[in-house]
Amino acid sequence: MEEISFPSVPNLVNIDNYNSRLNMLIQTRVIYPYDFIGIKKEFKSLYSEAIHSFLYGCPDAALSLAVRCLERGLKEYMSKKGIREISYRDGKNTDKRVKLEYARLFDLINCSENPVKDKEILQYLKSLRNYTHEDTLVEDFHALEAIKHVTDALNQLFQFKNITVTVERCRLCGQKHSITVDAGEYYLGNRIMLKCPNHSLGIGSGVLGEFIVNLN
Repeated sequence: MEEISFPSVPNLVNIDNYNSRLNMLIQTRVIYPYDFIGIKKEFKSLYSEAIHSFLYGCPDAALSLAVRCLERGLKEYMSKKGIREISYRDGKNTDKRVKLEYARLFDLINCSENPVKDKEILQYLKSLRNYTHEDTLVEDFHALEAIKHVTDALNQLFQFKNITVTVERCRLCGQKHSITVDAGEYYLGNRIMLKCPNHSLGIGSGVLGEFIVNLN
């Protein structure tokens, strides 16, 4: 039997370029869409795949998954508002109506029912989405911008002000604590120092550990 040979696959990931993309992500301060990913486990999986695709050097996949998250987010938001159909103008400037469940991302971006305030950002995302129909490969920075803008839109649709981090047993005082983290600090990869609320200010820093906003 003839032996089957497979083509070699280029190594897209090493420690250096993974860390470089991770630092890019942290510096961009992408606020984790906490309320969006909490709606359905599928939303959490989609968003996580978008982030990991970027980190592992697959920007085309990252962009496609990010805009898919936006499409799902818009549909979820409109559906909860009781919207069953949307109206928009097509490429020929003709008025159209379509059921929400059948709407494409372009329809959702252009429809009059779209609740996202920053329409320029949505049009920019629409232009980035065109990469999936072209031979040109997506650059890392385009994928990162798509993730950033999609996440901002999701956080506008599904807002949260803070989250609570629970420490079951403080290593300093032995008690259980519920520590509030503001949304502005809840960006991917951020290391948040947690302080014991019972710790005396006169003795040490009172830091009981750090909480990392993870990517899962």
